[in-house]
Amino acid sequence: MLERELLEGTYQSGAYHYFFIHDPKTRQVAAAPFRDRVVHHALVRVLEPLFERRFIEDSYACRKGRGNTCGNAALSRVATLHVSRAFQRPVCGWHNEASADSSAN
Repeated sequence: MLERELLEGTYQSGAYHYFFIHDPKTRQVAAAPFRDRVVHHALVRVLEPLFERRFIEDSYACRKGRGNTCGNAALSRVATLHVSRAFQRPVCGWHNEASADSSAN
């Protein structure tokens, strides 16, 4: 029946069930009916590979094999790289002046 509705273009999503949870804070959850969840998963299986190819390398949210842990690790690598480069750069040309002074002696 669901397959026929999808093929014929007559599928309509059902009503969401709303409820509150209180862990760790109070928030409202909207739960789709089971048959709609089946459609959602089918759509993800088709669309995810198409979108995945277009995401930039440094995109981590809601991606398989990625997430907060990978994102934090990448941020740490980039921050470390920029900090080490910052210490290698001259600050207002002070190192050039010091070099000139030492060569004059």
